[in-house]
Amino acid sequence: MKHLTQTHRWRFLRVLAWSGALGSTALLLLGCLAPGSALPSMGPQGFDKWLHFIAFFVWAGAWLLAVDADLRGALLVLFGGAVFGGALEFVQAALPYKRSAELWDWLADVMGILVACALWWVLRRGGLLELLRAPVEAEEER
Repeated sequence: MKHLTQTHRWRFLRVLAWSGALGSTALLLLGCLAPGSALPSMGPQGFDKWLHFIAFFVWAGAWLLAVDADLRGALLVLFGGAVFGGALEFVQAALPYKRSAELWDWLADVMGILVACALWWVLRRGGLLELLRAPVEAEEER
């Protein structure tokens, strides 16, 4: 069995991260710009804010991984995500079908991004993200 080298493993993880970042962006666009009638019921009042929080938390985490963000990169993801979420709300207000733009939706987006960036920074400062780059020690075949 051929062993994965550290470089191959890191390259594979980067491809996965970029796929996740681009895929989560596409899903956010689809979910936020689809006609309201095309979406499932959102549950109790205010539940959609949690969905916004979770969606943008995942989005930010995927982009932080994709760009292997340092503090500057995390701030760019935070700022870019806030602009992206705000732009989606403005577009929703202009759509000809039933979608509404809400300040609370945008705030939930930003909170999800903030939590993801804070968690990223804690993991990075603690060295836990370096485990992804650690050499792979595979068992030798007998």
